[in-house]
Amino acid sequence: MERSLRGGHGHDGPHHAGRLCGRQRPRPAGHRHLPLDRAGRGSPAPQARQRFQHRRGGGRHRQAHAQRPPPARSVSAPVRAQIEQRDRGRRTFREEPSVTDRRGPTCRPENGDTPAQPDRPVPENQPSGSASETVPAPLRRGARRAPEAPALLGPAGETVSYDALDMAVERADARLEAAGLGPGDRVACLLPRGAAYVALLLALWRRRAVAAPLPARDPPAGRCRLLRTLSADALVTGGDFHTGGDFHDKTAREEGLQTLRADELVGDPFSQHVSQHARKPGGTAEDAAWPATRPLTLIFTSGSTGTPKAAIHTAGNHFFSAEGARRNQPLGPGDRWLLSLPLYHVGGLAIVLRCLWVGATVAVPAEGERPARAIPRTAATHVSLVAAQLRRLLKATQDDRDALRSLKTMLLGGGPVPPVLIEKACAAGWPVATSYGLTETTSQVATTAPGDDRGVLVRTAGRPLPHRRVRIRRAAPGNRHGEILVKGRTRFAGYVEGGKLRRPFVHAFGEGGWLPTGDLGRLGGDGRLRVAGRRDRQFVSGGENVQPGEIEAVLRGRPAVAEAAVVPVPHATFGQRPVAFIRKSRGEPFSSTDEAALRGALRERLPAYKIPDAFYPWPQQADPGTRPDRAFLRQKAKQLREQARE
Repeated sequence: MERSLRGGHGHDGPHHAGRLCGRQRPRPAGHRHLPLDRAGRGSPAPQARQRFQHRRGGGRHRQAHAQRPPPARSVSAPVRAQIEQRDRGRRTFREEPSVTDRRGPTCRPENGDTPAQPDRPVPENQPSGSASETVPAPLRRGARRAPEAPALLGPAGETVSYDALDMAVERADARLEAAGLGPGDRVACLLPRGAAYVALLLALWRRRAVAAPLPARDPPAGRCRLLRTLSADALVTGGDFHTGGDFHDKTAREEGLQTLRADELVGDPFSQHVSQHARKPGGTAEDAAWPATRPLTLIFTSGSTGTPKAAIHTAGNHFFSAEGARRNQPLGPGDRWLLSLPLYHVGGLAIVLRCLWVGATVAVPAEGERPARAIPRTAATHVSLVAAQLRRLLKATQDDRDALRSLKTMLLGGGPVPPVLIEKACAAGWPVATSYGLTETTSQVATTAPGDDRGVLVRTAGRPLPHRRVRIRRAAPGNRHGEILVKGRTRFAGYVEGGKLRRPFVHAFGEGGWLPTGDLGRLGGDGRLRVAGRRDRQFVSGGENVQPGEIEAVLRGRPAVAEAAVVPVPHATFGQRPVAFIRKSRGEPFSSTDEAALRGALRERLPAYKIPDAFYPWPQQADPGTRPDRAFLRQKAKQLREQARE
């Protein structure tokens, strides 16, 4: 039977993805940069502004029409009672039937899950994602509760209060409006990670636009490809991405995009000019609470196909992701979370939103500053790290493990973390938490809890967090692992591919939609999730299924192994056979002695058909700081095998 486990008590309502991300239209030609005057306001002529609005489909008139409430109807009390009873019945019918796991208790969805102290409480029994549900706007919430509390901490120790950041965002919002941007517009962002990026995102959301952060490492041609995938309405660039080349102007010409400069929109939030403003009261109800179904972000993910597609996340997705994480790992005023991940990754966005929703501080590192230096400098209490960052952190602090004594949580994720690194981090006394997540679930799905022992941290990703549910699709005979399926309030709303919205493919159980992750795993009797690797990397060797992730997990468990990647190569008899690439922990050369030791370790844990035919040193062309390029490694392995046969 399938195993199912839910985190918390959130129920799973439908995502109204059909109206997401604004108007489904071809990108208008003739977009141009609208200059800003010294006062920071746009200065296009009225005629030009009218022409621009006409090209956009009459944005303001259309917006006003869309916001016009429907005419009220007079309904008698008995009829209203029947309608309410019908709606309750529909909501109950949509709930997933209970599923019993090995522990015996029934994992039954419960109604009435409300976020902790929201500005506008979610009504009980209301399905997630309904049109009337709202979530608190993060910045306005903090500015109202503690206006002088620090929202951002800069590289030089300077701070920006919630109130000052709110005013900076208000000014940027006015400039975006002057540039003709409005609700539903898709705005691509290409900036260095920092305070200006945070302020820009908040201003776009206040404008009810959809932010689409572009990966900073992509070449210009790749970025243009992503812009076409988005069918973006505008592009905002800053830092070296604007001044270091002609991508900004070239894109404007070739893609027909409106282009804007971040320094003209938001400036530097740490400047004294922003911080010394008097507090500006007010703000609309729309600024204080957002509809849960409103799209906020488009985050790129290539998945297993290699084709770029953008995952749509709503305000509700981000809020319930942050709320579930907070229930597991406490975060509140006075805490500081280091902005250690890029803002074009969902994990980086999660850091910002987690902090702003609870009144904590986002600690912004200096450009190029690594966590080993940034954590003690900012006295960070929380940090998120991928395996490569953890490896560098252990090396940089090997003579002073107490340098990180300010930390309350060290959240590890972004892919498999070698057990040897987790062991070393635990031995150093660091507050480690391992996790499992993906872009489509708005970051974390499962995370270990504070106080979990070392064995739990090494072997599992913890239990599902609140507002998430996990189920394991029935595994093939002889295989302990099945595909991990997820659902809940953090499940994304769909993909944008080729400028068009596409709903995610879901595997239905009962009345609910479950998202297949492509990952293999199992739920233990303790309810914790154990992740085995990717389903789409599985291959057949002599009629047997081979999962590279299972072999890699054993190899990474060896103290001398820093990284391992297993790929298939063609074989005349068995069809395909596994080979392994190994990178040693201290950069030492890989020897035949190492190969013999690894083979012995694998024989103790795996059947013979899963032991690689060959072991190769990690190629110099493969960047050890990123995820392995499987296509490159497969081609490299094929070449090496052919050379060995000659």
